[in-house]
Amino acid sequence: MESWVQFFLNVCYFLNLTTHTRLMLLHDSRNEDGIKSFFQEVHELYIKILLNPLYLPGSRITSTHFDTKHCVREMEEQALKIQSIFVYPIKSCRGISVSQATVTQTGFQWDRYWLAVNYKGRAYTQKVEPKLALVECELPKEAFFEDWKPTKNSFLVVRAPGMSPLKIPLTKPSSVAEGVFMWEWSGSAFDEGEEAAKWFSDYLGKQSRLVRFNKETETRPSPPEYAAGYSTTFANTFPFMVSSQASLDKLNTILTEPVPINRFRPNILVDNCDPFGEDLWDEIKINDLVFQGVRLCSRCKLPTVNQETGVPDAAEPIETLMKFRSDKVLMPHKKPHGKVFFGKDMVWNWNTTNNQGKGNKIIKVGDSISVLRMISSVSEAACTIALLREKMEGQALKIQSLIIFPIKSCRGISVPQATVTQTGFEWDRYWLVVNHKGRACTQNVEPKLALVEAELPKEAFFEDWEPTKNSFLVVRAPGMSPLKIPLTKPSWVAEGVSMWEWSGSAFDEGEEAAKWFSDYLGKQSRLVRFNKETECRATPPQYAVGYSTTFSNTFPFLVSSQASLDHLNTLLPEPVPMNRFRANIVVENGDPFGEDLWDEIKINDLVFKGVRLCYRCKITTVDQETGVPSTEPIQTLRKFRSDTLLMPDKKSQRKVFFGKEMVWNWNISNSQGKGNKTIKVGDSISILSKISSITEAAT
Repeated sequence: MESWVQFFLNVCYFLNLTTHTRLMLLHDSRNEDGIKSFFQEVHELYIKILLNPLYLPGSRITSTHFDTKHCVREMEEQALKIQSIFVYPIKSCRGISVSQATVTQTGFQWDRYWLAVNYKGRAYTQKVEPKLALVECELPKEAFFEDWKPTKNSFLVVRAPGMSPLKIPLTKPSSVAEGVFMWEWSGSAFDEGEEAAKWFSDYLGKQSRLVRFNKETETRPSPPEYAAGYSTTFANTFPFMVSSQASLDKLNTILTEPVPINRFRPNILVDNCDPFGEDLWDEIKINDLVFQGVRLCSRCKLPTVNQETGVPDAAEPIETLMKFRSDKVLMPHKKPHGKVFFGKDMVWNWNTTNNQGKGNKIIKVGDSISVLRMISSVSEAACTIALLREKMEGQALKIQSLIIFPIKSCRGISVPQATVTQTGFEWDRYWLVVNHKGRACTQNVEPKLALVEAELPKEAFFEDWEPTKNSFLVVRAPGMSPLKIPLTKPSWVAEGVSMWEWSGSAFDEGEEAAKWFSDYLGKQSRLVRFNKETECRATPPQYAVGYSTTFSNTFPFLVSSQASLDHLNTLLPEPVPMNRFRANIVVENGDPFGEDLWDEIKINDLVFKGVRLCYRCKITTVDQETGVPSTEPIQTLRKFRSDTLLMPDKKSQRKVFFGKEMVWNWNISNSQGKGNKTIKVGDSISILSKISSITEAAT
């Protein structure tokens, strides 16, 4: 063994191989046969170099004698090491640089355990509240020792400019907050009480609360297509993020003004790495702990926020990263989604670590890092091995989001599951705001309806749930007190309700609801509920004979894909979110506009029939956060999604298309609809049949 190690060192020295490459080859004993094969292949080159030092341009060889001990010492000094460890107790607030940290399955102990939320329970981040960058956290020094348990005298201390320190007891809170939302996840969390709520409300200037992740009752899974079986707390997506100092140094040589590593918020900062060498790490080992690389970390606009001032920069470092770290550059054979990458997302592979995680779980600054396995290219790293395997198997389509819009043209609710009915999802478009003539009000005429929020009981989305006298639809809007609508059947009926081609009767939700909407819209209005007992609003028979809906535009279901939105956003001057298109089902892992051709799909045992492409009105131009209309995205969609382009053989009606309208084909689903009718986020989607062309889909 010693002879080939010495030979290896000599070859590395001759070939100017980087220290990182030497370590990769020398330290991975599992690849010993591969290394020996490598030696055989370079032996001829080695002899040529010995015979002629000029054979290799730039060679350092001056004699046939080498100081092997010096090479070994150099490699030990330049081995990959942990330079810094960061823990971020409160999501999107300032991190703590620590000398050691305890590894858990959901991330470092105390990392992203807390989350500031708004009055609706939705997560705050620096993307919306950049001054969170100035919120500092302090934990007891002993909190970072393994197996340490807090006492009644243990606190998280929170500080911010102009605020008195806030002390949060580390012992388990007694209060629980329901309806906490972060991206795709919703659930309950511990509530840190009124003092913390007032502190964050005063600091942010808006109603806020502080919640703590409840590991006892909640699980927030990492995306299964990347890391099935893993979970995290309030981290963005994965438990760990690793970056290297060399990558930051490389970026800073290009930037007009250098930025510190806190712009990228890693958990582990590595020293002695080649710039962006971490991109290729598939598996690394720190002490006895094995970490699996899952994907490159795609960056949002948060790195543009100066962490010392809380002030966002208009462009940097994202603008510079876009030039050499975008998906367009790193994955030139794939359609770009406008993403940029910095750092590597990872999970702790506890199944293969020290007897399934029962040993020491502490890592420290200065610990060495061994790279056990690398992937072949940065392009592969950006897609991840797991995703590539899935692509090779046909890339499973999955439900990314489910959205229900209780009141027609008002804000939707993102839910983890929904019950399928013949007229659409349970509770979807059940209510409608009408004017003094009983005609439907929508964002086409009243764009401020975009700001009207609806809340239903969490249990309302379970199949066969029935409301009680204590069950309400709660409606909120800026400047208005909450309106509570009982979910039990109203006693009043309004005649002469009309929506597009349909007219009929509907339940009237009473004078309090009428006054609320009249005051909000500044004109006489009422709120009505669809009466399924007496009314049937049929879908256009030329597209879907025998189907009906409630107060949705035309058909019960609208399906769109994230890939379609991502593609559109690469063309827009400013990206738009999916809420502009008001889809019920958002699909991930598809090709852009692949849904156009879906004739029939299956989710669990439920079969859905595609009826036509959804043509879009000017509601998509209304910013759903402000209620203010503009010209986009219709203007851009017209350039590549108009009927003129998609149906060139037909007379143009100036329509543009985004999304696929569908019905539930209950006649062929699970014994004519008698089985389970619930679909969930994460459910797989099978394409049963496709149509032949987009032209056919649009007609």
